[in-house]
Amino acid sequence: MIFPTIVKGSYIESMTDEEFFTFCQDNRDIKFERTPTGQIIIMSPTTYITGIRNGKILRQLHIWNEKYQLGYAVDSDTGFYLANGAMRNPDAAWTSKENLSKIPKSELDSFPHNPKERA
Repeated sequence: MIFPTIVKGSYIESMTDEEFFTFCQDNRDIKFERTPTGQIIIMSPTTYITGIRNGKILRQLHIWNEKYQLGYAVDSDTGFYLANGAMRNPDAAWTSKENLSKIPKSELDSFPHNPKERA
C-alpha cells in the first residue's frame, strides 16, 4: 500500500494560499495537497491499476460533458480549495459553467476556491 508523506512545521502551516501556490510552482516535480490545518501532503504516484481506473473515470466525465456542454472536466493535476481550507487534487473533477463564472479569473491560474464559499 502507498502512503503519502505529511510535512509539518510552523512556517509550512502558516503559509497563505498564495505562498502555498508559489511553493507548489517552485517544486513542480512533486505533487502536493494541503490539510485544513496547513500541513503539506506529498502525494506519491498512483499504481498502474489506479491509473487505469482514474483514466476511465475522467474519460466518462469528458464524454458526459461533451454531450451536455454544461461545464468543464479536469484531471488529477488540478488543485481545488475546499470549504474546510484544505487543497486537494481529485482524481477527476467537473465544474459547471455557472460556478466557473463566479471564480475570479486570477484564480484560474492558481487553485480555485469553491464559489459557494463567497456567497
